[in-house]
Amino acid sequence: MKEVTAEEWNICTPPAGVQTTRFTIENLKENAEYNFRICAINSEGVGDHADVHGSVVIAEKVEAPEIELDADLRKVVSVRAGGSLRLFVTIRGRPTPAVTWEKAEETLTDRAQIESTSSYTMLVIDNVNRFDSGKYILNLENTSGTKSAFVNVRVLDTPSAPQKFEVKDVKKDSVTLCWEPPLMDGGAKITNYIVEKRESTRKAFTTVMSNCTQTFFKIDELQEGGIFYFRVCAVNEFGCGPITVKDNVDPPRIMMDVKFRDVVVVKAGETLKIHADFAGRPLPIALWTKDGKEIELKARIQVSGTDTSTTVTIKDCIRSDSGQYVLTLQNVAGSVSMPVNCVILDKPGPSAGPLVVSGITAEECNLTWGPPQEKGGAEITHYVLEKRETSRLAWTLVHGEVKKTGFRVTNLLKENEYIFRVLAVNKYGNGEALESDAIKVYVTSEFMALSWAKPASDGGSEIFGYIIERREKSSIHWIRVNRELTCDLKYEVTKLRKGCEYEFRVYAENAAGLSLPSDPSTLARAEDKLDVPASPTKPKIVDSTKNSVSVSWNKPLSDGGTPILGYSVEYKKTEDEEWTTAVQITKNMEFIVSGLTADVEYVFAVKAINKIGVSDISPVSEPQVAKDREEAPVFDVDIEMRKTLIVKHGHSFTLTAPFKGKPVPSTTSHIIKGLRENAEYLFRVRAENHAGLSEPKEMIIPVIVREQLGKLLYYCIVYIFRSLKRQKHTI
Repeated sequence: MKEVTAEEWNICTPPAGVQTTRFTIENLKENAEYNFRICAINSEGVGDHADVHGSVVIAEKVEAPEIELDADLRKVVSVRAGGSLRLFVTIRGRPTPAVTWEKAEETLTDRAQIESTSSYTMLVIDNVNRFDSGKYILNLENTSGTKSAFVNVRVLDTPSAPQKFEVKDVKKDSVTLCWEPPLMDGGAKITNYIVEKRESTRKAFTTVMSNCTQTFFKIDELQEGGIFYFRVCAVNEFGCGPITVKDNVDPPRIMMDVKFRDVVVVKAGETLKIHADFAGRPLPIALWTKDGKEIELKARIQVSGTDTSTTVTIKDCIRSDSGQYVLTLQNVAGSVSMPVNCVILDKPGPSAGPLVVSGITAEECNLTWGPPQEKGGAEITHYVLEKRETSRLAWTLVHGEVKKTGFRVTNLLKENEYIFRVLAVNKYGNGEALESDAIKVYVTSEFMALSWAKPASDGGSEIFGYIIERREKSSIHWIRVNRELTCDLKYEVTKLRKGCEYEFRVYAENAAGLSLPSDPSTLARAEDKLDVPASPTKPKIVDSTKNSVSVSWNKPLSDGGTPILGYSVEYKKTEDEEWTTAVQITKNMEFIVSGLTADVEYVFAVKAINKIGVSDISPVSEPQVAKDREEAPVFDVDIEMRKTLIVKHGHSFTLTAPFKGKPVPSTTSHIIKGLRENAEYLFRVRAENHAGLSEPKEMIIPVIVREQLGKLLYYCIVYIFRSLKRQKHTI
């Protein structure tokens, strides 16, 4: 073969050729164009080549979807009521087409199960009824096109009830009944109708006509003045359908033991049985559901009943059988439901995940999780926490009685990889375990972990142990590390100097003495293992305006071994899913998020950043509406303002009174000069606008200017005005 643009031909087969007349060439360039030729080989050598006509472009072969319907599916598929409908259809297409099934003019039943592969698709509906009749449409689609086909299905069943049943032409001794055929004939022709009547003083119906072939019937010889009820049902080869009753229907009623009104408690492994009697005319249809879904029948879950009763039986109860069971009855007169709440006493389910590992250091880490959703009908008393090294199969206990959904694990081995699991406990025992992902504890600058293999030969004597030596890069001397022999094939070297580079070697010792040293290890630097920081604390709302919110937070518990460079602040509307970045990085631990929409509720979160990367997002802040905060005006008067101010007679003075409030309060003040000593004054103020002067506002307490022991006493009144409130402070 060769590319069209190339000159030289390449041999694709082995030098001796192949024995078959078919060969697959691999590792070609996508979308490249190639020429191919073939030569035959015999004992005399290689023959002339035969060129493959034209060139070949290497591209994925595409094929429009195709549907192959069996001959049986091209006809009407008939299924008896209560049986299973299975439609198996062969399909093809490249790429594999997407498969959808639908039912013409109505929604596909929830009982339909669909299985699809690259070569076939299958629709299965178990326990079919007359309502499953109809046209089922199969649709295929890929990038090369679409394809559709349909299969007509007929469920062989009794017909549905006649429609629009009416009493017409009432006379003193006769009536005429009229109706329309059933909406569904059950897959077979309606052969006749059965007409019945009942006097109001009797309970049983009697047959008036069992072989009526019309959609009307006249009943004669009725007692004048009598009250009668009439009903009619359709018949096909599979039997009588539901009855349509005229003026003779009763809504369904459920009769259940009073014990089912309370929560039903059953121990795990025992049998739960809920029985109900019911009545109604015509006989209602009973349906059991659990937590809003129809009960799925299994070997241990069965629903049985008669015309007037129904029972759901669950054997060998398990925790997931807890929930609300609802019996619903329905007939033409209405429907009624009754719930029964059940609790299965069992061990708890798994704790709510994930099991989060954070704050990892050389020997410690934090674990957090959520309480289990399935508590087994009893309160969770505590949690059992266990750990396992990934190199081992056995779990070891970390703590047997953890009361909260969080724990700080200590005494971990440096550089080891761990998996943790937590089990919720109630009075019935330990629940299912929730496991964490594998984590590795940090290596610090204080130690290094070494490992080696046994020598190829023990020298004819058992090896007693090993001696480890180390040497700094800048030194020529080797220093023994372990004072006693170590029998393990690994060792932790401690008391190293941060930033120094070391190499190590190992001796083996037997009865004959020490071996030659191993080759030195590669140089390794003693330094802390770096990671992204832990998450900052939950942000707190400091202040807000109509278009901004100020938040603050605290630094994370761990900086990942390298200083925090800054923080990223994010926010979103409470109902939104996506976060918006307010600032990529800020070194402060407080930030004002601006550009917000007034009166909209937001939440905020923070991420810590170091040179390794970005931490996980912090816990989300409390929701905060972007609006101006309102604070009533107050004076901020310190002790100096409460001292007597000495002023020369005839001079003026100024008082400054600090105040605060949100929005900022407006103030009005005026300095009055030239007051006479010992004179008593009253003041009043008027407001003026373009329309004139307002009524005066007068003081209640007079101001006296007098000199006493060389000190001038004074009064000053300051008013602060605000839309919400007004305060007065007298100095």
